[in-house]
Amino acid sequence: MISAKAALVVSVLSYVCSCGCSSGRQGPTRQMNQFPSPMTDAIRAHERIEDKALPGVSIILNHALSKPVEVYFADQGREQHRAHLLIHFHEASYVPKHAGYESGRPFIVAVVNLGSGSAVYENEFRDESTFPRLVEMIRAWEIRGNPGKSGVTS
Repeated sequence: MISAKAALVVSVLSYVCSCGCSSGRQGPTRQMNQFPSPMTDAIRAHERIEDKALPGVSIILNHALSKPVEVYFADQGREQHRAHLLIHFHEASYVPKHAGYESGRPFIVAVVNLGSGSAVYENEFRDESTFPRLVEMIRAWEIRGNPGKSGVTS
């Protein structure tokens, strides 16, 4: 027969095990409700810019870089004495030309498209004199063609 001491130990162990052990099944946990965001969405139209001819002077500088550089000056800036220079890299030329035109300010827009990837631009502008030479070629065109009458501000 089992002694009283052994029976007490077995009953205490079974009580402890039954209280601390679970069957392994847990009820579904409920996700906390999320507080609504204080931010609101305001949707505005994002229309594409049309590739259309803009009034102004547009030329191609064939020997400025390894690929041609398109230079544009809007007609509306002709009465100004100075024009700002915007050199735009790697995009369709009509987008920065449109921005220069729509600004209402005298902008000379130069568009540089050398190819895909950053390495083509890094290689082209590795020589420190390349960028200043490009700006000087644009200034020389501007003086010869007289679009800004007296100079480019960069």
